[in-house]
Amino acid sequence: MLEPRVSSHLQIVNCPNFIYFPEKGFHAPNLAGFAVGAYKKLEVLPEEMSNLFPSLKTLYISFCQELESFPEGGLPSNLIKLEVLNCCKLIANRKKWNLQKLHALKQLIIRDEFGGAGVESFPEDGLLPSTFTVLNISGIATLERVKIKGLQQITSLQCLGIKSCPQLRNLPEERFFKYL
Repeated sequence: MLEPRVSSHLQIVNCPNFIYFPEKGFHAPNLAGFAVGAYKKLEVLPEEMSNLFPSLKTLYISFCQELESFPEGGLPSNLIKLEVLNCCKLIANRKKWNLQKLHALKQLIIRDEFGGAGVESFPEDGLLPSTFTVLNISGIATLERVKIKGLQQITSLQCLGIKSCPQLRNLPEERFFKYL
């Protein structure tokens, strides 16, 4: 079993033929940051990420077009920041992420520059934990509505960023913004 001991961050990027991680994953108890990106063929992340990476604070996933979901065991409970960039199948399945169970999660950044996720409204009710302080969504070409009810559930929200969403037609009611 591979056990990184020196670095607390692991970045595996621009490996277009990378297909899968070891079947049993790799135990990295001190891993704080994990970045995977530009994997055209990757379909799954390591199973049992919560057990394999108990210290993981930051997860960055980008340009993984075939990745559809997070592992069934869920994401590590200590996760503070999650960035999902241009992973249209994963973003399309965002209702299955179970982020509401991640009470340490403070930041979510989602970008879908190719529009393949088909997101028309965001965030859905109960999708996000109340502990969020930062929510950034950008490049979502199909986004039409920002849902007030989904945002009201994020009681700790301090920064809301919406950028490059050309179909966006409405923002939450004015009374919501006095809480930011």
